[in-house]
Amino acid sequence: MYSNGSANLGVIPGSMSYLPACTIVSNNYLAMAHVFAESYKEHHPGAEVFVCVVDRPSPRIRYHELPFRTIFADELPIPAFFNFAFRYGILELNTAVKPYLLAHLRDEYRIDRALYFDPDVLVLGTLTELSDSLEQKSAVLTPHITRGLDDAYRPSERVIQMSGIYNLGFLGLRLDDSTADFLQWWQDRLYRFCLHDIHNGLFVDQKWMDFAPAFLPSVDIVRSPAYNIAYWNLPHRRIHKSPDGWMVNGLRAGFFHFSGIVFDHLAAISKYQNRVNAGTHPEIMPLFNEYRDRVASANHDELR
Repeated sequence: MYSNGSANLGVIPGSMSYLPACTIVSNNYLAMAHVFAESYKEHHPGAEVFVCVVDRPSPRIRYHELPFRTIFADELPIPAFFNFAFRYGILELNTAVKPYLLAHLRDEYRIDRALYFDPDVLVLGTLTELSDSLEQKSAVLTPHITRGLDDAYRPSERVIQMSGIYNLGFLGLRLDDSTADFLQWWQDRLYRFCLHDIHNGLFVDQKWMDFAPAFLPSVDIVRSPAYNIAYWNLPHRRIHKSPDGWMVNGLRAGFFHFSGIVFDHLAAISKYQNRVNAGTHPEIMPLFNEYRDRVASANHDELR
């Protein structure tokens, strides 16, 4: 799959080779990255997880003891990095480095396929369907919704459309000739226009991905309810705990995306919406409690 000198990253002898995963954080989200990396490795033994830290190293943090390989954003091939960083807020900057990180994994680690996840993701099962997709396709995307939202709550269909059809809390991408031009184009756009400016048609790195099905030779749009479960699609997904693990619409859940979680007010589900809550979906609160406890155990109170 990939090599870096004598390293044999992501492979255990005699085991299945799983795709490497990556995420991007600032130091205040390191506990979430810790939990994400642990959960990915629980279901993908031997896989490598890379975390790009968009911050200067803190002398109080032992990065080498964390369950992932750390890359600092100023190591990426971003021209005039500090000028680039100065232009953006924390959300904009953390998303602007994404195509540079993916290109770095390709060029420095010889990785030919990778899965990106937001750090506030908990992996609940083996993601073979997504990995298998990248055997044939250049990219794998998950849409925010696969059915209409005909109510008065937020976010509305129009707001979702304005922020991007596909949620970039997940992205599967081949890192080869089929995506080289696309990654370069995405880098060029995010160098100047990774802006949180929805009313002018820009929502950081995500809105640009609406072009992917047109620009790339083949894109798999995964509509399975098992992946990227989050507040925006909960009205259409029935999730419950079974003896075998978390299930959604009769399928084994792949991963839950805790976008907008407020640890001191879990009942709200997400600060970005008012459509679902603990009253409408009491069955998922044990999952939220488990996630809160895992993030707390990863030292979130200090790191945040």
